[in-house]
Amino acid sequence: MRGLLDTVTGHGLSAYMAAKQATPPDPDPVRDLAQAWEEHVAFALAHLAVFAIIHETGRTGLASPAALAGMAILRERVRRVARAGRLQVREERAVLLILAAANGTVMTLLNHAACRARP
Repeated sequence: MRGLLDTVTGHGLSAYMAAKQATPPDPDPVRDLAQAWEEHVAFALAHLAVFAIIHETGRTGLASPAALAGMAILRERVRRVARAGRLQVREERAVLLILAAANGTVMTLLNHAACRARP
């Protein structure tokens, strides 16, 4: 079952990831990272099922291939910020903090929308 879910999420992410990798980075690495944040949140809100499978709570073992691919792109964006001398924490810490904040933002927005939808 896990293999099927990973295949489905891989398919759901393929165009999104290809576009991210094909888009030239902004010369300002912080602006580039901010744009990636906006894209991540927009994608997650537009593709809830894919987002939920990728970031499944309680998943044992390695993260999904789709999540690992996204992390590699995030790591490169953070590395660019560090090379520009604009990162104040270790790269890996920044990656984990950004990932947690982005995913938390998505979950908060979803929960807020669900609360507003209830009578």
